[in-house]
Amino acid sequence: FGGSGWVDRAFINYYAGPPDGKHAYMTEELIRSVHEFSEHPILVYHFGVLTPKRWTVEKFPRLILLHARPMDPSVGRSFNFNKLRAMLL
Repeated sequence: FGGSGWVDRAFINYYAGPPDGKHAYMTEELIRSVHEFSEHPILVYHFGVLTPKRWTVEKFPRLILLHARPMDPSVGRSFNFNKLRAMLL
């Protein structure tokens, strides 16, 4: 994204789950919508293990997919704490 690697504006989302799970499909609909109705990129943070292989650069050229380690359950935090993690990463 440009010579600096930074963008002025982007959409952001976070999720976890298997590639064929409902959260992956909901995230895919969001990615599709951003590609259809916006020129801005979308950053998707996946707090899990596997992401859908169908999310290719050819299909979604403005998707920036980032992987982050899930929090250990012993931390005692809600999954939604990952929203803050995604914004800070």
